[in-house]
Amino acid sequence: GLIFRFTLGENLVFDSIVKQSWYQVLIESCICGSLIHIACTVYKSTKNPLIVVLCVMAFILSGALHSIACGFYIALGNISWKALLYLLLIIIGNSIGALGIRFLIESKK
Repeated sequence: GLIFRFTLGENLVFDSIVKQSWYQVLIESCICGSLIHIACTVYKSTKNPLIVVLCVMAFILSGALHSIACGFYIALGNISWKALLYLLLIIIGNSIGALGIRFLIESKK
């Protein structure tokens, strides 16, 4: 992200995320975490890559927030304390979503 920023100039993609409320960002990141965990779990048992593609498409099209992508977007634009705190919130949300789905799957066994 920093290499792109210095070669192509500043891009303010993440600014629209920072303008959202914290709970909206948390919910959107939980959705991403749950979809990615579903993709990995189903792929492990079926070895079918189609579920991975479908889950990734679902989180991209829904606008869910992935911590790795958002870290890249922060590096492209304004690096501020608020942006870094929102990135931490997104990491927490991704974890909550993934762990929530894991708990639901294990509780069914």
